This record gives sequence, C-alpha cells and structure tokens, in this order.
Amino acid sequence: SLFWFRKGGVDLRSVLFLKGSTNLLKTSVARELSNVFDKNRDHAVIRIASTLASLQHNISMLRDQTVCLDDFSNSEARSKNKAVEAAEDVIRAVGDGVFPTKMSVKHADSVARNVVRAGIILTGEEELGLGASSNYRTIMVPIVEGCFDGGALTVFQKDPRIMRNYFALYVQFLEEHGDELSSNCSELFFQYRNYYEQKLQTRRLIDAAAGLRLQADFIFQFAAYCGVGDAEKAELMQLFERSILDLLQ
Repeated sequence: SLFWFRKGGVDLRSVLFLKGSTNLLKTSVARELSNVFDKNRDHAVIRIASTLASLQHNISMLRDQTVCLDDFSNSEARSKNKAVEAAEDVIRAVGDGVFPTKMSVKHADSVARNVVRAGIILTGEEELGLGASSNYRTIMVPIVEGCFDGGALTVFQKDPRIMRNYFALYVQFLEEHGDELSSNCSELFFQYRNYYEQKLQTRRLIDAAAGLRLQADFIFQFAAYCGVGDAEKAELMQLFERSILDLLQ
C-alpha cells in the first residue's frame, strides 16, 4: 500500500513491535505474513542480531514486502548495544523512507540510496528501551496468552500458498484501483488526523493512527472487491477502528 500512499502525498512511518514472553506464537504469526512471495520460508524471518549492513541490504531489497526482524533483546550485556543500534537504525530508516546515503566507492560522483518501502515487524520479549524519537515511531502490540490461535495458524503453516495468493490478489486489486485510492489519500489522512488529535496527544502517534485508519480503508475496499458482504465489512471496519485507538492509547 505504501507506494500508493506516497503517490497520494501520505506516508506511514511506524514500525510494529510484537512484545510478549516466549512461546506465544509472535514469530510464528509474523513469519506467515512476511516475505510471502519467497517460497523458501527460511527467508521469512531476519534475525535482529544480523549485521547492520545485512539488515539494510535485506530491507532495501524487500521493497513492498512485510519484513520480520526477530528476537530483539536488550537484557544480554554482550548483545544489548548491537540490538538497540540495529532497532534504532531500522526505525529511523522507516521514518525517513531511506537508509543513510553513502558515496559509491567506484563512482565518487554517485550516491547509493537504499530506499525503504516495506512494512517492518519487530518481535521481542522486552521493552525496546530506545530514545523518545524512535519510541514514538513504534506501535507496540502486547502479546499475551490466548492472543493467537495455534490451531488456526497451523492451516497457514501447512499451505503457504494461502497467504501468497491473498497478497497476490491484493496486489492485483491495487493495480486496478490504486490511482483511485491514492487520489483521496491526502484529504482522508487529514480528516483522520483531526479525529485522532482529539484522542491522542503525541503527534507521531496521531500520524500513525491516521495512517493505519487509511490502510483500513484500503482493506475495506479490497473486501468489497473480493465480494465480502456489507455486514461483514462493517464488522471488520469496527474492529480496525477499535483496535487502532486501543493500541495507540
């Protein structure tokens, strides 16, 4: 969606952080949503402990994908600084839409721009402990016992084609209706922003809420495209609206 957001003059600059203790299926769920077009599912998750150069390369190459960065930890003294630095680097890049530029060694007159246009999911068991700027660019989702249904998840794990076909259909929907959706992005974003200003205090969280609400509109239109009934669409939108406000408050 981000391509069409930006074409319509809107950006979504936040990272999703699934926080919860071990064995709650955080990574298992994120894995089924990440890098879905790569049939090698070992590539679905990237360890946050990877080198910064590796993280930058992977995120830049996985444009228009969902990327899962797994297993953030700041409790181990040996890896704490590395984990925090990696998280800060990624969150800042999502906010800026690009990783820091660098000169090409071979061509001194050119600059390598690592554009970021991906949805980023972080998983971890502890608070990120980042600076205020990065914290406000992070949407923290608390994961507790019972959040995820392992039985339902198994269906998708057994057949990765389900999510691959779903995302492919969404891409087809955007190909057909993206221009129409993007033309309304800016006006709707500011309407939603005015609404969330009455509910939230922090500017970046207000922007995040408005961006998520705009994405909910895209999903609502996609549901109509897929033939979903009016009652189910209305229920879906109510769920989105309630969840956005609950999380960001």
